Amino acid sequence: MLRARVPLSRNLSDAQRARLEGLVQLFLDEKTFIGCRGVRVNEVMKVSVAGHACLLLLGQDDMDVYPDLSTIYLYPSTYVRRDEWALDGGMVVREEGAPFDGESWDRSSVVLSLRAIRESVRDFDGFNVVIHEFAHQFDARVGESNGCPPMDRELHQRWAPVMRKAWDKLVDDVRLEKETYLDPYGAESPAEFFAVLSEEFLECPHGLEKMHPDLFSLLREVYRFDPREWHAAPT
Repeated sequence: MLRARVPLSRNLSDAQRARLEGLVQLFLDEKTFIGCRGVRVNEVMKVSVAGHACLLLLGQDDMDVYPDLSTIYLYPSTYVRRDEWALDGGMVVREEGAPFDGESWDRSSVVLSLRAIRESVRDFDGFNVVIHEFAHQFDARVGESNGCPPMDRELHQRWAPVMRKAWDKLVDDVRLEKETYLDPYGAESPAEFFAVLSEEFLECPHGLEKMHPDLFSLLREVYRFDPREWHAAPT
């Protein structure tokens, strides 16, 4: 099922595959899946999510599988979040927000669209909603999702200026309506920039290395694996 639903897993080494299978088992044991708007959750859906989420943990030293995450909500397709808050006097105000294909709520919950998950596994194009949302979870393993996941001091000293410079350039390019290699959505915040980079790192590592070798190198250090091994070299 992993090979069918998580195409990136097909070219893992034997050691990586064994670790992924162990992480996925823990994920499935520990997390609750809830179907929304008529979705009846099945094992294929669970493995699709768990497999992609656990790919991000392949290089870590422990077997902690997003320990603060409790629930994954699955919608059939793009959904609109309805926010509400109480005013003085007890009146409740409700407002429809923008459409979403996925969200990461702090470290407790992830929301995903099944349609977006299916689109994510069609090819390696740098779009993968599960990797994106779980990159936020990876980022927020200690503290908040801010584009700077847990790392040692030496790596952080190199990470911060390089990432800030790259994010500032993306923001400027998007503002000036220039064509960008990276998804313009990354300009929304440093946290979104890291999530967009993570999608590109896993799905298009050769392209990212060519266009942004400094960013590729830093991501390889923080994730502690090299996804170029899972993809054929460009001709």
